[in-house]
Amino acid sequence: MFICIFLAGIVLVSCNRPIESKASLTKYLNDSTHGLTQSHEINKIKAAVTYMPWEVIASRTRERNKTSIKVLQSKYYFVLALSANGKEVLRQLPFNQYSEMVQVLAFRLRPYVSIVRDDGKVIEAEDCLFQQTYGMAKENEVLLVFNRSELTNTNAMDLKIKEFGLNTGNLDYKINTKDISNIPNIAIN
Repeated sequence: MFICIFLAGIVLVSCNRPIESKASLTKYLNDSTHGLTQSHEINKIKAAVTYMPWEVIASRTRERNKTSIKVLQSKYYFVLALSANGKEVLRQLPFNQYSEMVQVLAFRLRPYVSIVRDDGKVIEAEDCLFQQTYGMAKENEVLLVFNRSELTNTNAMDLKIKEFGLNTGNLDYKINTKDISNIPNIAIN
């Protein structure tokens, strides 16, 4: 009996240990059993969405005062990663399509992105931030930002990305808010 209680205690303690490195957080987020990353492959283009905790965004920000932390905590963040053949999708497009797609990702993606709550209410993206990497990464990334207060009373979110020019069609990602709340404490500086 004592051994069972001892083993159960070890399991509980190990499950509640904080995530202390970016590598272990990345591993956790990318583990499909946690439900925080999903991908579709259409016409040789891989479009993956991963939930990004606010602590990660804060660790990349120079200014970390109470006001900026409060603003970061008030948002939900998702990273849309686009690749083809293991490389940035943009670098594989013809020049005229490349130029147009850079403009869409950098300035015009927001109207294509929304979350539908489980009660049917549509929440528009607050911002879409494109990180230009000039062929130096394995994928093109866009940070999708949503107001957390509009998504707090929902059990499931349906992240929708309408066709925006890559011929992938409409993309749909189901996110369970329980998976987000189950993330262990994050202690990354």
